[in-house]
Amino acid sequence: MVENGNFKEFESSELTDVGDSFLRFNETSTSFNAPKLTKVGDFFLCFNETLTSFNAPKLTEVGNHFLYRNRTLTSFNAPKLTKVGNNFLYRNRTLTHFNAPKLTEVGNHFLYRNRTLTSFNAPKLTVVGNHFLYWNQSLTHFNAPKLTKVGNNFLGWNQSLTHFNAPKLTKVEHWFLSHHPTRKKFKP
Repeated sequence: MVENGNFKEFESSELTDVGDSFLRFNETSTSFNAPKLTKVGDFFLCFNETLTSFNAPKLTEVGNHFLYRNRTLTSFNAPKLTKVGNNFLYRNRTLTHFNAPKLTEVGNHFLYRNRTLTSFNAPKLTVVGNHFLYWNQSLTHFNAPKLTKVGNNFLGWNQSLTHFNAPKLTKVEHWFLSHHPTRKKFKP
């Protein structure tokens, strides 16, 4: 929809559904607020180097490359989000707050290389793809009590992880907690 724009802030009180390539390469965007947004397609708000805040309280489903490489995003709030595609919040290095308590299913490269997130809580999450929360050096707490299946490189390169809770986990692909100094104490 919009590429190479100069939006400092984006706010739409009536926006409900967005297709592909929305607000890509907007180098001056700092905040996004769409209180009625429920669904977005692929390449949504990707490559926005200055975005710090995202709020979509009614968002339920997102496509691929969602908030991809937004290096200054610190806060993500989508309390009704249930399903996300691939490359979700990929390489968003300053994320400290993540809120999506209804999340049930995620694709590949979810929160990949988000270096400042310290805890992850997803009480309804059941299935995740490959490279889930991969290379998040500050992550200390992981809680997903309904998680049953994970793909390759699950929580790989998370050397700070000290608390892991996934009591229903039954299927793990390759490289579970790879490169973790105490990974033997975390048993699925």
